[in-house]
Amino acid sequence: GGINFKFRENDVTENRFFYCDIAFDPVSFAENDRIGPCYVFAKETMFPIGGMHDYTVYAGESHKIYLADWKNIAIVGNDIEDFLNNMCDRNYVINEYSL
Repeated sequence: GGINFKFRENDVTENRFFYCDIAFDPVSFAENDRIGPCYVFAKETMFPIGGMHDYTVYAGESHKIYLADWKNIAIVGNDIEDFLNNMCDRNYVINEYSL
């Protein structure tokens, strides 16, 4: 179990995740072995805290929040509050970087 944020509408388009469902479940998402390349990009210790769409959500030691899939990573917030605000902002665009 974990905490799930379910929104009434999902609007997932290229580089935008407005109102995408977010699952905070560190135990389940710890099984995804995507973190190795993420360390290289982030240059900090990080750990999975959940997932959304096809991404794993990571929290860094600096409190930054990252989204990563098998090929890309993005910084999506300076802290968890910033992350949640960004994910609820229809105009927020995610800038992904190749791993």
